[in-house]
Amino acid sequence: MAATDSVQVTIRECQAVDLPDVFAVAQRSFRLPYSQDTLVTYLQRARGGFLVAEVEGKIAGFVVATSPVVTILGGRTGEIALVAVDEPYRRAGIGRRLMRAGMELLRNRGMRWVRLHVETGNHAAISLYQKLGFAVERVVPGYYRDGTDAFQMICCLEEV
Repeated sequence: MAATDSVQVTIRECQAVDLPDVFAVAQRSFRLPYSQDTLVTYLQRARGGFLVAEVEGKIAGFVVATSPVVTILGGRTGEIALVAVDEPYRRAGIGRRLMRAGMELLRNRGMRWVRLHVETGNHAAISLYQKLGFAVERVVPGYYRDGTDAFQMICCLEEV
Protein backbone atom coordinates (compact mmCIF):
# COMPACT_ATOMS: atom_id res chain seq x y z
CA MET A 1 0.00 0.00 0.00
CA ALA A 2 1.74 3.18 -1.16
CA ALA A 3 1.44 6.64 0.32
CA THR A 4 -0.45 7.73 -2.78
CA ASP A 5 -3.24 5.19 -2.21
CA SER A 6 -6.42 6.71 -0.85
CA VAL A 7 -6.94 4.79 2.34
CA GLN A 8 -10.09 5.14 4.41
CA VAL A 9 -8.78 4.91 7.98
CA THR A 10 -10.84 4.99 11.16
CA ILE A 11 -8.98 5.82 14.38
CA ARG A 12 -10.94 4.61 17.39
CA GLU A 13 -10.49 3.44 20.95
CA CYS A 14 -9.22 -0.13 21.27
CA GLN A 15 -11.67 -2.67 22.67
CA ALA A 16 -10.85 -5.98 24.35
CA VAL A 17 -12.14 -7.81 21.26
CA ASP A 18 -9.40 -6.06 19.21
CA LEU A 19 -6.53 -7.42 21.31
CA PRO A 20 -5.86 -10.62 19.30
CA ASP A 21 -5.46 -8.54 16.12
CA VAL A 22 -3.41 -5.90 17.94
CA PHE A 23 -1.18 -8.64 19.34
CA ALA A 24 -0.69 -10.05 15.83
CA VAL A 25 0.32 -6.59 14.54
CA ALA A 26 2.74 -6.20 17.48
CA GLN A 27 4.26 -9.64 16.80
CA ARG A 28 4.93 -8.70 13.18
CA SER A 29 6.06 -5.13 13.89
CA PHE A 30 8.45 -5.27 16.84
CA ARG A 31 11.82 -6.98 16.86
CA LEU A 32 11.17 -7.72 20.55
CA PRO A 33 7.36 -8.12 20.67
CA TYR A 34 5.30 -7.33 23.72
CA SER A 35 3.30 -10.06 25.45
CA GLN A 36 -0.48 -10.29 25.34
CA ASP A 37 -0.48 -9.56 29.07
CA THR A 38 1.38 -6.29 28.45
CA LEU A 39 -1.20 -5.22 25.88
CA VAL A 40 -4.06 -6.12 28.25
CA THR A 41 -2.39 -4.02 30.96
CA TYR A 42 -2.09 -1.05 28.58
CA LEU A 43 -5.75 -1.41 27.63
CA GLN A 44 -6.74 -1.36 31.31
CA ARG A 45 -4.48 1.53 32.32
CA ALA A 46 -4.43 3.82 29.26
CA ARG A 47 -7.86 5.28 30.14
CA GLY A 48 -8.96 5.57 26.53
CA GLY A 49 -5.46 6.25 25.23
CA PHE A 50 -5.13 2.91 23.46
CA LEU A 51 -6.21 3.65 19.90
CA VAL A 52 -6.39 1.47 16.81
CA ALA A 53 -6.37 2.31 13.12
CA GLU A 54 -8.92 0.29 11.21
CA VAL A 55 -8.90 -0.15 7.42
CA GLU A 56 -11.73 -2.10 5.79
CA GLY A 57 -12.55 -3.79 9.09
CA LYS A 58 -8.95 -4.84 9.78
CA ILE A 59 -6.62 -3.53 12.48
CA ALA A 60 -3.84 -1.80 10.55
CA GLY A 61 -2.01 -0.33 13.54
CA PHE A 62 -2.25 1.04 17.05
CA VAL A 63 -0.89 3.63 19.45
CA VAL A 64 -0.84 3.75 23.24
CA ALA A 65 -0.76 7.27 24.70
CA THR A 66 -0.46 7.39 28.48
CA SER A 67 -0.52 10.18 31.05
CA PRO A 68 0.53 11.79 33.35
CA VAL A 69 4.15 11.84 34.32
CA VAL A 70 5.21 14.98 36.18
CA THR A 71 8.62 16.22 35.11
CA ILE A 72 11.03 19.05 35.77
CA LEU A 73 10.02 20.61 32.45
CA GLY A 74 7.43 22.70 34.25
CA GLY A 75 4.46 20.84 32.88
CA ARG A 76 2.72 17.54 32.71
CA THR A 77 4.27 15.00 30.36
CA GLY A 78 2.48 12.16 28.62
CA GLU A 79 4.05 9.28 26.79
CA ILE A 80 3.60 7.48 23.53
CA ALA A 81 4.30 4.05 24.98
CA LEU A 82 3.75 1.99 21.82
CA VAL A 83 3.01 2.63 18.17
CA ALA A 84 2.97 0.15 15.32
CA VAL A 85 1.60 -0.15 11.80
CA ASP A 86 1.29 -3.54 10.14
CA GLU A 87 3.59 -4.01 7.14
CA PRO A 88 0.93 -3.96 4.38
CA TYR A 89 -0.31 -0.56 5.62
CA ARG A 90 3.02 1.22 6.04
CA ARG A 91 3.89 4.36 4.07
CA ALA A 92 0.22 5.27 3.73
CA GLY A 93 0.21 7.92 6.49
CA ILE A 94 -1.39 5.67 9.11
CA GLY A 95 1.52 5.95 11.55
CA ARG A 96 1.39 9.74 11.29
CA ARG A 97 -2.38 9.71 11.90
CA LEU A 98 -2.02 7.42 14.90
CA MET A 99 0.73 9.60 16.37
CA ARG A 100 -1.29 12.78 15.85
CA ALA A 101 -4.36 11.18 17.44
CA GLY A 102 -2.31 10.10 20.45
CA MET A 103 -0.70 13.52 20.76
CA GLU A 104 -4.08 15.27 20.52
CA LEU A 105 -5.51 12.97 23.19
CA LEU A 106 -2.63 13.88 25.50
CA ARG A 107 -3.00 17.59 24.75
CA ASN A 108 -6.73 17.34 25.58
CA ARG A 109 -5.79 15.76 28.90
CA GLY A 110 -3.71 18.79 29.79
CA MET A 111 -0.32 17.41 28.88
CA ARG A 112 2.22 20.01 27.87
CA TRP A 113 4.90 17.58 26.69
CA VAL A 114 4.97 14.10 25.16
CA ARG A 115 7.88 11.72 25.34
CA LEU A 116 8.71 8.43 23.62
CA HIS A 117 11.56 5.97 23.20
CA VAL A 118 12.78 4.57 19.90
CA GLU A 119 15.63 2.27 18.92
CA THR A 120 18.60 4.36 17.80
CA GLY A 121 18.71 2.41 14.52
CA ASN A 122 15.03 2.79 13.64
CA HIS A 123 15.59 5.57 11.10
CA ALA A 124 12.09 5.46 9.58
CA ALA A 125 10.42 5.98 12.96
CA ILE A 126 12.92 8.65 14.02
CA SER A 127 12.25 10.56 10.80
CA LEU A 128 8.49 10.41 11.37
CA TYR A 129 8.83 11.59 14.96
CA GLN A 130 11.08 14.49 13.93
CA LYS A 131 8.52 15.55 11.30
CA LEU A 132 5.92 15.59 14.08
CA GLY A 133 8.07 17.93 16.19
CA PHE A 134 10.01 15.51 18.37
CA ALA A 135 13.67 16.08 19.18
CA VAL A 136 16.19 13.73 20.71
CA GLU A 137 16.48 14.49 24.40
CA ARG A 138 19.09 11.87 25.25
CA VAL A 139 20.41 8.40 24.54
CA VAL A 140 19.26 5.72 26.98
CA PRO A 141 21.92 2.97 26.98
CA GLY A 142 20.58 -0.60 27.12
CA TYR A 143 16.93 0.50 27.14
CA TYR A 144 15.58 -2.59 25.39
CA ARG A 145 15.59 -6.18 26.73
CA ASP A 146 18.38 -7.18 24.37
CA GLY A 147 20.60 -4.28 25.46
CA THR A 148 19.88 -2.08 22.44
CA ASP A 149 20.10 1.66 23.05
CA ALA A 150 17.16 4.02 22.62
CA PHE A 151 16.72 7.67 21.91
CA GLN A 152 14.41 9.38 24.35
CA MET A 153 12.57 11.95 22.27
CA ILE A 154 10.34 14.79 23.42
CA CYS A 155 7.86 17.18 21.86
CA CYS A 156 6.15 20.28 23.25
CA LEU A 157 2.46 19.85 22.50
CA GLU A 158 1.91 23.59 22.65
CA GLU A 159 4.13 24.05 19.60
CA VAL A 160 2.57 21.49 17.24
